[in-house]
Amino acid sequence: MLTVPPVVFQDPALSCGDETATFAPATLSGAPGAESGPDAAAAALRAFLQLPHEPDEFPDTGWWRVHETPDTVLFMAAGPAHMPWLQVGFGERGGRWELDVAGQCQLQLALPEDVVAGNWWLDPKFPFPTPEDKLIHALVQERACAGGQDPRERILEPVVFYAGLEITIIVPIREFPGGADCTGNIAVPWLIRLVEPVGDRRLLDGATLPPRDASRPPD
Repeated sequence: MLTVPPVVFQDPALSCGDETATFAPATLSGAPGAESGPDAAAAALRAFLQLPHEPDEFPDTGWWRVHETPDTVLFMAAGPAHMPWLQVGFGERGGRWELDVAGQCQLQLALPEDVVAGNWWLDPKFPFPTPEDKLIHALVQERACAGGQDPRERILEPVVFYAGLEITIIVPIREFPGGADCTGNIAVPWLIRLVEPVGDRRLLDGATLPPRDASRPPD
């Protein structure tokens, strides 16, 4: 079975689903406050935040500068419960910082080119896993546009992170070749094999960060 290179998890990077804007997890671990910066990009962020927004979801403070090049900058902040992360990005054109993106950030692990993480959840046709189980009956659904195609020949080896209270599972899927429209993707059955029993730990879908409860489908 195809696998994701281990370096992706040994030296991870995050993204909002945009392969060109990746950043280290450490950029979100320091104190926020990038909106108070003295440079022109921070001034552009402050000007954007002063505008009326519907709904008014962009906080005035609490922003991190997570990605920067000579002519682009991306800011992020914690959002409301229904959209945990927000992003605002600018591009420099003719000496002015102009808005490129603003809205929800689907924070996720940055995977190799042409690979995205699919959502997974427990298959309701099977009993809930017992503490002794090492086999998870899951349903997997592609997040990228695939024209409703069956992804099973493109699902890569799941990556599993074991912790004291939870098990987080990422199901990578190689993107459908040649491009496709964004009609509804199907959920397909898939077996996930663990090296440790489930125990009393929660099962989490790591397709986005923070991971979501995998006992039910995504909203």
